Order: sequence, then structure tokens, then C-alpha cells
Amino acid sequence: MSGCWISKAVIAAVALAAAMGGVAASGQELTREDLQTAFAEPVALAVKVDKAPVLDGKMDDEAWGAGDWLEFSWADPTVPGYPTSWTKVKTVCDAEALYVLFHCRQIGDMKTVGTGEYSDKVPEDDHVSILLAASPNRWHTRKGGSPWLLIKINPNGAKWLRMYSGSEEDCDGRPLEKLEGLEAKVGRYEGYWVVETKIPFASLFEDVAKMPAFWRANFFRMRTDKRYANIRPGYHGYSHWYTAWRQSGCIPYFQPHPSLFGRLFVPVGTDVPENIRAIKPGAGAEAAARRREAEASARAATLPGLPVRAGELEPLLGGCVAGVRHVPKGPEIRGDLKDPLWKSAAPAVLRYLDLQMPSTEVEKNRTFVYLLADDECLYIGVDCEE
Repeated sequence: MSGCWISKAVIAAVALAAAMGGVAASGQELTREDLQTAFAEPVALAVKVDKAPVLDGKMDDEAWGAGDWLEFSWADPTVPGYPTSWTKVKTVCDAEALYVLFHCRQIGDMKTVGTGEYSDKVPEDDHVSILLAASPNRWHTRKGGSPWLLIKINPNGAKWLRMYSGSEEDCDGRPLEKLEGLEAKVGRYEGYWVVETKIPFASLFEDVAKMPAFWRANFFRMRTDKRYANIRPGYHGYSHWYTAWRQSGCIPYFQPHPSLFGRLFVPVGTDVPENIRAIKPGAGAEAAARRREAEASARAATLPGLPVRAGELEPLLGGCVAGVRHVPKGPEIRGDLKDPLWKSAAPAVLRYLDLQMPSTEVEKNRTFVYLLADDECLYIGVDCEE
């Protein structure tokens, strides 16, 4: 899924400069691609709108046109393929609240037992979930930790809330009776259902004027597919219940781990990290261009001994294919990759394997692997940017 969800939504320069204290100069824009250069985990953008969307479950409000769809994958990154009952989510905000829209394709029956405004039955139903962790929030204590909020909403519009302390010992959290001002409206249609949600900033923060601009967040969906009705956590097939924006094997268990969250940028927040203020407009496009160029070069390389390219074999083999260039005599091994033979090989670009990787400036630390072979040896050159 790497890079598949990145889109071109932008923030108006005036709104961004006001919210971020001059991060973007007049006439310039920051995109989600720009913000992504500062983080290893995926970044979502809550686009600021002048008029809040009307919550009616219809998904046709003008405000939703300002947001970008983020697509879900299997929550467990080890599960191959893509869900047939796809899910998309987008976020927007105004000065008072965060708004989240889910668009859920539905194949087959749904389980919808929970009814009313709040219900303890929601976790057992088909539902969507919102995870939010922004510091400091109303639930911070002197004991430390980074509390986070879990909101679940089923197709009947019933809600369920739980607060987690953020400590490794707290995997069950504690229930919340209600969240002041929280609203959710659901629309059910032929083949899909929609959830529109409003989360007031004042319900999360004691001092909204000091609200952070970057939150940890995730969005996911659970399906009660009859094929897995008797499967519980820890058993094969349970992963097929969950899809998510940020993939993480921790989602079914709600372990308080960094891999559980992506990053959500809320432009009306005033607390902005210095590394974000330093981002230059267009940085994301430049990084994406470099990545596409390297990946295209690798896919276009003709494989040694075969009249096909790597990109043509990948769909057939179900994975990445790297070509090993054959040379009459291998390169000189001296630790600097300056032998011209290395540059004759198409580079394979490494991606993050560990989804629990903490935040880092990923585009400034790329890794390329060059593969060569002669009649006697395989040669592997690794170029690590610092």
C-alpha cells in the first residue's frame, strides 16, 4: 500500500499561515505530501472549511468536497490482497470541531444489535472506529502516559466510548458514559452505508487555544462476516474482520503501541512542531518524484536472461521482483560504490518493514540496493542516505 493513499489536497495559504504561525508564506501551499516527508507513519489532513457539514447521513454536503478519501487495507499487514467490502474515510475541520466521514461498501448481511444514542452492544456489531490521541488532553494525569480515545459507531448510529491511559498495562481501558457534543448520523443505502461524525475540540481539550496541530489517529472498521462468526482474537482468520487506514497488527487487541496510529494534521491547532514549520512547500512533490523515478527504473529493468521486465513479472508472482545484472567481472569491493559497474544496475528501493517504526524524516534517509553478478559471485551494494 505504500504511497497508494497519497493525494493532492491542499490547505489555503492564508488559513495555514494563521494556524501554523507562518509555516507557509503568502501565496504558497503545503500539501499532505509535504507533511508526509516528516513522518514514517501515514499522514491525514483535516482540511479547514468555512462552513461545517450538515450531519444527515447523505454525504452530499459541500464541505465534504474539500476533504480527500483515505482508503482502508486489511488491518493486519500480513494479510494479502484487498478487502472487497472497501472502506474510505475523510476528515475536515472548522474552528470548533473535527468532522469525520466514513463511506462503507457492504456485501452481505450486517449485524446491528446496538440501538439508541449509546450502546454496549456496538463492539459486537458491524461498526467503524475513530482513535484519537492528542497531548495534552482532558484525560492526562500526573502519572504521565498519553491517553487516547476510542469511538465506535454502528450502522444504527449507536455509539460506544472508551478511554485508554496509554500505559502498556492498560489494554482494556475504561468506559465513558458520553462525550459532550459528540454527534453521529448514519445513512444506509443499497450496497453501502455512511457515517458522519462531529467531535468538538472543547470535548477533548481544556484549553482549545493551545490545541496541538498534529494528533495521533487511526480509523478502522469491523465486519461481522458469518464466515468468521466463531473466530476470536488469536485465531487464524480473525484479521479478516478488521480493515484500517493505518495498518497494525495491534488493532484487534488495542495495544498502546506507536504502530496503532498514523498522524492527523488539524490546521486550526496552534501547537506546531519545529520540524513541521521548517517544511518547504513542494517538498512532498519532489520526494514523490524521486521515489517514482527510482521505482520506475527498477520495474523497467530487463531481467537477466529473460525477455521481460520486472514490472511485468510482479503481478504474476504476487510480489516485488529485482533484477540481478550480469557482468563479465564483478565490481571492485572498496566500500564506496564508486566502481561504475554499480550504477549500471537498476536500484531496488527499500521500504519500511517495521510498522512500529517511530516518527522520522523518511525521505532524507532512503536506502538503495544494487545487485550484480558474474560467473562466480553475487555482488550486493547498499547505498544509505544520511
